[in-house]
Amino acid sequence: MKKSLLALLFIILLAGCSSTVNSPVDTEEVIWAVKPQYDEAYGFAANLSAVKENGRFFFIDKSQQNVFTKEFSQIPRYEKDVKLFINQLPVVSVLQESDQQHLSRAGVRIDPTHLSTMIEPFRREFRVARSENGLYGLVNVLGQWIVQPDFDEMKISEDGTPLVVKDSIWGFINDRGECILVPEVSNIGSFVQGIAMVYVNNGKIDLIEYNFIDRNGNILFKNHFTGAPPKYHDGIVCYKEDDLYGYMNLNGEVLIAPQFKYAGIFSEGLAAVTNLKNEIGYIDENGKFLIAYRKGFYGGPFENGMASFSVKTFWGAVKEGVIDTRGKWLIKPIYNSVYYHKDANAWELDREDKTDVYYVAQDEIVKGFSLIGLLTDNFFVGIKGEKEYIIYFSSGEPVWKGFDHVLDFSEGLFPVESGGKYGYVDTHGIWIYAPQFDDARSFSEGLAAVKQNGKWGFIANPLIYDEWIADEWGRGVSLGFYTRGNSEQIANPDDLLAPVAYVLARITQEHTDVSALWQTLNLDERGIAKTASNLMREDAAVISAAAAQYCGFNIDYLYAFLEDEADVDKEKRNHVSWVSCFGLLDYKTPGFFAPKTYVTLKEAQIMALRLYEICLGKTNQ
Repeated sequence: MKKSLLALLFIILLAGCSSTVNSPVDTEEVIWAVKPQYDEAYGFAANLSAVKENGRFFFIDKSQQNVFTKEFSQIPRYEKDVKLFINQLPVVSVLQESDQQHLSRAGVRIDPTHLSTMIEPFRREFRVARSENGLYGLVNVLGQWIVQPDFDEMKISEDGTPLVVKDSIWGFINDRGECILVPEVSNIGSFVQGIAMVYVNNGKIDLIEYNFIDRNGNILFKNHFTGAPPKYHDGIVCYKEDDLYGYMNLNGEVLIAPQFKYAGIFSEGLAAVTNLKNEIGYIDENGKFLIAYRKGFYGGPFENGMASFSVKTFWGAVKEGVIDTRGKWLIKPIYNSVYYHKDANAWELDREDKTDVYYVAQDEIVKGFSLIGLLTDNFFVGIKGEKEYIIYFSSGEPVWKGFDHVLDFSEGLFPVESGGKYGYVDTHGIWIYAPQFDDARSFSEGLAAVKQNGKWGFIANPLIYDEWIADEWGRGVSLGFYTRGNSEQIANPDDLLAPVAYVLARITQEHTDVSALWQTLNLDERGIAKTASNLMREDAAVISAAAAQYCGFNIDYLYAFLEDEADVDKEKRNHVSWVSCFGLLDYKTPGFFAPKTYVTLKEAQIMALRLYEICLGKTNQ
């Protein structure tokens, strides 16, 4: 009897241990979009994928058509260049034998004159470049000058603002591409909530003075600051005077007289201050203490009612924790560092060799990871021991699902490795495609490249498609975007607006009303006649690009190298370029967009489908 109880206990314990490793059950049948046939294949972006066959690369669309009608010996840096489309940069780099080419979406070759002169990484879709005469300007990804090289120095600040020096005068480039020079200053910092700290150009070597400027280059304060760089946040400046810190508003009126050994910025109505005894408390904008002084080393700014707070141990080590607005410990100070993920409402907590995760909503610490990956408000990925886990919460308790390897999450699914094979699971670690592939990539635009029996093909995302229909018009019908009609009849604005409204409803879960959509996308401001009976290609581009912008795409930087760009209305060129670069409308002939010709009903409906598939990565399906 005793042996039977022990055996039963062992079985129960064994079942409990195995529950953290997910087993493939009740999985979807594979929906093949392209059966395995290529030597290599990469993810789709802008309706393009790079594939390799017989030692040569070429680019296909989702119907397996060769887009550029030419082959290439290799793709430099491989998938990174293909992913330039995902990063909204409309260029593909390829090698034709020893000749490297840079191609636009239409297959037009781009002159990379300035690519070798780029000296900083891309930020906000541009970067600093140096011209042949040694002056600096800004170029886009295609090497075109978007701010002419006219400056002696140039750098990009932390907030993304280009800072410049011309004839020893500092300035910056505003959002309209205009140069604002500020002769009174000798250095400019990052803009915070519309203003930036500057070093005053006073000509004095032994006296450093500071002030602030706005986005128009105006000096904000009559009297300069000395002693230490002032800090600004939430309309209040923290400044130092006679070795003590105080606060004033943007009108220069003192709110709290200098009295603190150290003071931090105001955030959510509170600021950390340190007294002469090295005690830390938090005050409101009237100087009233909402959290009394206590022994501490550093108090951070509040976010969502929480702040990091560090103390020194008896042995002199600094440890961090988290407090609430009453000064109560949410997380005790036992960690080397703590970092708040605002979007996830969770804290990443680092110890000597392990990392814990604290979910605020669940008031739960999940412990003991060697590395944390993706972290969202619903789930996160962590490595522990030999396994990689997807952890989510059920009834307030963490549920662990373990795999050999967890790849990048996209479109609601993770590619994962289990037992030497790859499959796909959802955010709860439930198998959607059982582990059956030799290799796998993340989903993009509804498809994922997978390897089986030595060849690569593409599978469809079953969270999106019940079946894969190669014909785009038929695929749109199957997704419920529209019903079949006279495909060659000329479309009117509503013929495009209706499926675009459906796209936004699926992507953003917000807009479904066509009449409201017109106003939401500011289409009237683009000069489109809502009552027009016929829809021109440039106006169709405006509708689609404005919808993409609403989903989070930046449309203000692309150059499509159109032969007929001059025929496009000036205020619509960015929209036409975006649509052209992302392939939402096919070219009439290579390089010619034909902006003033009319769109057929079939073209309008396919535009909506392509827009939907390009925007899939903007949501977690």
